[in-house]
Amino acid sequence: MKPLFSKIFIAAVLVTAATCVRAETISYEGTTIGANTFNRPSTLYTLSSVGTNVEYHAFKFNASASGAYTFLTSYSNFDGFAVLYTDFDPASPLSNLLNYNDDYMDLRHSSFDAYLQQGKDYTYVNTGYSNRDYGNFTAMINSDSISTVPEPETYAMLLAGLGLMGFAARRRQQA
Repeated sequence: MKPLFSKIFIAAVLVTAATCVRAETISYEGTTIGANTFNRPSTLYTLSSVGTNVEYHAFKFNASASGAYTFLTSYSNFDGFAVLYTDFDPASPLSNLLNYNDDYMDLRHSSFDAYLQQGKDYTYVNTGYSNRDYGNFTAMINSDSISTVPEPETYAMLLAGLGLMGFAARRRQQA
């Protein structure tokens, strides 16, 4: 009887640990061709002198969990630039700016990491480096957030399952 209980306990612990890990990936394709324009940032505090009127694509999303997110964009045929905002306003491109990247590996990729808060709205903006850079792109937002404390419902289900197993084991002993 004890080996069965220890196997059930180990399985319950593994199930609990598995429910703590959440992974989310958002992938989408877009274009900046014929889009609205803005003066993109050059740094967190200055505007660009070469990207003064660049076409952009803004993708708004809500973070499903708090944790580290990776942003990666591949640009088809232009030198791209990626920017993350908490609240994007093209008339005020330095406001609410969280992170940005120009060239990751080469001119056709942008990538960076950012810590996001669950339930908060963010805008991922893809644009060109200069006013002549525009085209199609593929973007990916990936979260591998790990919750170190399981949700209360997970503990409730674990305790209910262990209680039922104990009840069944006790009935077998009495029979």
